[in-house]
Amino acid sequence: MAARHHKALNKWVARIIPVILLGLIGYSAYVITKVIVIDYLINPSSGLPIQRRPGSAAAILLFYYLLLIPLLICYTRLIQTIITNPGYVPRGAAWHQQCKEEVAGARRKHRRGHQSQRRSLPNDTEKPPQQPQSWRVDTQDVESGGSNHSSLTTHKEHGNHSSRSHNNCTDIPFWQRDIFVCNPDGRPPFCSSCLTHKPDRTHHCSEVDRCVLKMDHFCPWVGGVVSETSFKYFIQFNVYAAFFCIMVLTTISVFIAERRRIDPGFLNVHYFLLLGISALFTLFSLGMAGSSIQLSLINSTTVENLNRRSKVWFLAVLIPTNEDGRLPSPPPPQSPRPGVGGSRPTPRFQTITYPRPPEEEQFLIHQARSQQGHGRNPPPADPSSTANTRPSTTTPTLPSQQPRTFAILSTQPGENPFDIGPWENIRQVMGHSLSEWLFPIRQSPCADHRSRVSAFKINKKLVRRLTEEAMLTRARRERDSRSRSVSESGMGRGSGDGSGSPAEDHGSRRKKRRRRRSRRASRRHEGEEGVR
Repeated sequence: MAARHHKALNKWVARIIPVILLGLIGYSAYVITKVIVIDYLINPSSGLPIQRRPGSAAAILLFYYLLLIPLLICYTRLIQTIITNPGYVPRGAAWHQQCKEEVAGARRKHRRGHQSQRRSLPNDTEKPPQQPQSWRVDTQDVESGGSNHSSLTTHKEHGNHSSRSHNNCTDIPFWQRDIFVCNPDGRPPFCSSCLTHKPDRTHHCSEVDRCVLKMDHFCPWVGGVVSETSFKYFIQFNVYAAFFCIMVLTTISVFIAERRRIDPGFLNVHYFLLLGISALFTLFSLGMAGSSIQLSLINSTTVENLNRRSKVWFLAVLIPTNEDGRLPSPPPPQSPRPGVGGSRPTPRFQTITYPRPPEEEQFLIHQARSQQGHGRNPPPADPSSTANTRPSTTTPTLPSQQPRTFAILSTQPGENPFDIGPWENIRQVMGHSLSEWLFPIRQSPCADHRSRVSAFKINKKLVRRLTEEAMLTRARRERDSRSRSVSESGMGRGSGDGSGSPAEDHGSRRKKRRRRRSRRASRRHEGEEGVR
């Protein structure tokens, strides 16, 4: 109960603070425009030994509003994105089913509580009991069975209010990509609150009780969760806010010093109140802008940065198959000692094959509901091993879904598989053109997850090193070399006499060209001797 009240309080604070912040911006506009520019620079009091300065007034207003307008545009765009496109992951179908059960239980309890009243009024028209406010859910979502976007067996996507934030992140099931983030057992992380699997770099926000794609933090100053859809606008807002606050702080400081030179006893509440507000928000906005830019340069978030130096990422990397669809045979065992029969021992890694049987997901859901106190039956037994040292032979649920086997690889502590270099990292957040950096025109490129390789751009050098250590690159190279040799042999059979390989045909052509050049040179030499 206390946690529920705490969440409700945070939501109300997040709704009130943006209004207060806009009020402070309006107050600064009043002080700069009316108190300083109009009442002091353009129409100074007759008791002040100064002259009218319309040029200085125009310059101050120009710089002030040139910074204020983009600041308000970025802030409006940021709040609009947080409200309409927050980056939420759809809850699982089991969560919607659980809501239906809770609604039905609340209705039965409500019906039993008013049963005696209904019996005493038999002639009244019975109306269905009103659904309690705390149990109301979206009827369309419940009837559609939710949006179990990351099911281990199949993939469905039902539109709801947040589907625009991940319209291409969950359109592709995680196991249909070549690389995805997983647990040590090969399964993607599972959220016990939303009852669904988390896509890459997804975290559950306890303030809104939703899973958020690439969540950075919950910020009451902007009214909600800063995620991949709004992080770019958050950086732009903080940068413009820092310049705006520096300009206001400098302006008010200069005129306070000037007024105190004229009148040592000068004390105006507007001057000194705006000085304190601008100084406070200058420090705050500079700190937020610097930390946000630093996180974008290393391609991390506030949540991921908490344990960035000790974090070990587990990646499920697709194992390439042969032309017949079979997995490549493992390399022969090598000697554990260098220099004796081989260079090093064959590494061992676990594998997992998708799609998984539906009983596995039901087992995870039952475990999560049991932890929340909703489970009534004993948990079913785990139908199969979560990870095995040999490829699994699980039969796919649908005939059109071909099984895919992944190797479970792990990074070194502190390695970020999504760090692709400072320049590319910040371009993934801010965009690829100068206009995208300056104005909140488009969303960040990192919010586009249509790639079949991975949901986010990944460090290819790191993945190549991991696959080489696991000897997966060797299997891929063998497959490519076999396909290349087959194509080259086909070219050789279709060329000339069809008796040699492409390399032999190329060598014979070079010899013929040399003989032609030598014959031409000899004829030219004979002609020159005849002329002599």
